[in-house]
Amino acid sequence: AATAEKKDDDADSQAKKVESKKAALPARSRKAAAAAEKKEDNTDSKAKKVESKKATLSARSKKAAAAAAAAEKTEDDADSEVTNESKAAPTLQARSRKAAAAVEKEDDADSKVKKIESNKAALPARRKNAAATAEKKEGDADSEFKKVESKKTAPPARSRKA
Repeated sequence: AATAEKKDDDADSQAKKVESKKAALPARSRKAAAAAEKKEDNTDSKAKKVESKKATLSARSKKAAAAAAAAEKTEDDADSEVTNESKAAPTLQARSRKAAAAVEKEDDADSKVKKIESNKAALPARRKNAAATAEKKEGDADSEFKKVESKKTAPPARSRKA
């Protein structure tokens, strides 16, 4: 009977332990669930931060790519402009030489026109001088002619002495 009683007491003790554990289980479960929920919230928060950083980096990367593309286009445009100007340089030099030659020809023509106008302006004076020279020569010739004629008509000098 004592053994049976002891077994009965052990069974009661065991039952109490089980009941105590059973009573503690909901509290543990709630704690574990709360801890799990907190971990999940932390994980979600970290994931959101990572996603935010990822989005920021993506936006920065897109901006940087756009800036690089713009810089490359600007460089290409500059290269194209330099190429066009270097292609145009010989043409511009030729045009410049032609323009300089045209200016030189125009200057020569102006010089010739001035020379002609100067000669034109000097013509009346030259004509006057030429006429005066011609009159003088004519006068000299007349004078010479008169001398010669007077010598012809005058008696020879020997005969006068005699």
